[in-house]
Amino acid sequence: MLLLNATSLRKPNALQHLATELRQTNFDFGFIVETWFKSDDNDELFSIADYVLFRRDRVCARRRHGGGVCIYVKTGIECFVMSPCKIVVTNIEILWLHSCFGGNEYKYCVIILQTLHMILLFSFIVFLMLLMS
Repeated sequence: MLLLNATSLRKPNALQHLATELRQTNFDFGFIVETWFKSDDNDELFSIADYVLFRRDRVCARRRHGGGVCIYVKTGIECFVMSPCKIVVTNIEILWLHSCFGGNEYKYCVIILQTLHMILLFSFIVFLMLLMS
């Protein structure tokens, strides 16, 4: 699994670097924060061959760029978006996935808070907590 603060997959060659990293390391999942995707972006703009893209873009309109989370899942791994709670908070982007592979069920989460110091730390802590549950 890869966890990355991309600080924009819109940068020149950023998506290509990510694709190379995922393929060369043979990661099944790529958890990305700070994608900077916009809600009107088509998924095809950010597709990576052999991976399925799940994403949640920034919902707060106050900032013009930044935020957003996504998970790239290797093709062939059964996965779907889940919503364990219905609370909507505008300064948090969170994406939950449920997957089944190897005869086991897994739940994954990638989250970003709109405060610079806590983004990656909180994402990693939640990610580890879910892995241990």
